[in-house]
Amino acid sequence: MNVLNPFKLHSIKELLNITKLYSKVCSWWANEVISNTREPIREVHFSTDSLLGYDYIWATFGNGYSIVLFRVVAFGQVEGRVPALLMLTDGKTCWEFGDVYLDFKDTLYIKEYDIYIPLDMELTAYKGEKILHIFFDSTTEITQLADEYEILGSFLVAGVATGYFYDGEKNHTLEGVGTNTPARYLLNLKYRSIKIEIILPPSGIGINISMISHKLGYEIFFKIQFRPFEFFCSIKPVEDEISEIQLQEVQTFQNSQQQTTNQQTQNNQQSTGSQPVNN
Repeated sequence: MNVLNPFKLHSIKELLNITKLYSKVCSWWANEVISNTREPIREVHFSTDSLLGYDYIWATFGNGYSIVLFRVVAFGQVEGRVPALLMLTDGKTCWEFGDVYLDFKDTLYIKEYDIYIPLDMELTAYKGEKILHIFFDSTTEITQLADEYEILGSFLVAGVATGYFYDGEKNHTLEGVGTNTPARYLLNLKYRSIKIEIILPPSGIGINISMISHKLGYEIFFKIQFRPFEFFCSIKPVEDEISEIQLQEVQTFQNSQQQTTNQQTQNNQQSTGSQPVNN
């Protein structure tokens, strides 16, 4: 299977194996969601920068617990209940969660690709009576990982992770550090998004709808609430929220590789007594 394009297969046998694997994963995830769902769907959020990719998050905590989360980004879904596998361990026992919810609290806009990368988030997962609740707050500047083909935009940010794990009997406080590695296929699409929030008691009864189009340059917000009654609608230009991404670490890494290569070449020339050829 092609690493850069996992959907490009080279044989019927490989296609059958991948299909069998994906069907088992989808069946397991669907069963986890059906068996463990606790929260009603109150929000849906879709955008053009979440059509294809993944999120990889890990964190380790001072009391010996650690988590690893792999989330499939597909069909434009940004947050909410997401297709994901989360593994939590205390060093002795490992729990697998499939009913996972993500709520992005802060994002970074990257003008070059016209995409938003998640920085801070709230993560909640359920399994039977067990509840995992984590806040991830970034503390470093985001770094873009090198990709010579510029097909996959992969980024890295580190931060602190805090929360708790309820094992069905007692709470375990979680305080530690971790990294967030979001990756998105760069599809060269102008950013568009729609977010629908359902307002339920005790906050009231109503709906919020937010739409953004970078192609048109406008953001539209619509709200109607019945208890208590409230109606609001606005149309405004999209704010210029350009942020320069920090690529110093990538450049330093590439420069280091080039220096190492040059040093090895010089050593080889010295050991063989050869001289560089000048054209």
